[in-house]
Amino acid sequence: MKISRRFGFTLVELLISAAIVTILAVTLYGSFQGGLLSYRSINASLQRDQTARLIFKRMALDLTSSFAYSQEDSYFMGDSRRSSFFTVVKRYDNQGVSFSEIAHVAYEFDSAVFTRASKAGVDALLPDAGSIRDELSTLIKDVRFSYAVARDSSERPFIWQESWPAASSASQKHDLPIAIRVDLTLGGVRGQQGSVLTKVIALALGGQQR
Repeated sequence: MKISRRFGFTLVELLISAAIVTILAVTLYGSFQGGLLSYRSINASLQRDQTARLIFKRMALDLTSSFAYSQEDSYFMGDSRRSSFFTVVKRYDNQGVSFSEIAHVAYEFDSAVFTRASKAGVDALLPDAGSIRDELSTLIKDVRFSYAVARDSSERPFIWQESWPAASSASQKHDLPIAIRVDLTLGGVRGQQGSVLTKVIALALGGQQR
């Protein structure tokens, strides 16, 4: 007598296999999703920090080339939210040849917007001339400027003040600060806490009238 055997999976075995596959799929998806979110968060933080570095670089180029407009008045003016001054900028003609030109530049943080306004050449000398205004970044949540004034002290060669020129110092009107400290507050990304980046920019011609 021949016995017929049928090979296959029982319903219970199929259900157990399906459950195992489901658990593995959920675990792999969770790991992939977590890795993707971490990558996006790190990438956003890097882009934010890169933006801040580019802003610092642009400001350093302007400030290190700043100069006093005249011996009577440097026209370097600033408070905790705004700094304006005369400087030398590099420009290019239609053939791509670079040349230097005087410019009046103003950095300002107002209504949650950080901007750089500039006018070059003859326009820099005309108070009513229009400026080219650029919004630097939407990631900047706050900006603070501080100005360093030199002191005749070996223990503390300079101090920081919130405006330039200070109301109590008539001599500062003729001069430039020796340095500017810029505090940029960057907004948080993807649930992360924001951060404050600080850069101190020395002015090549600062303190010349002391």
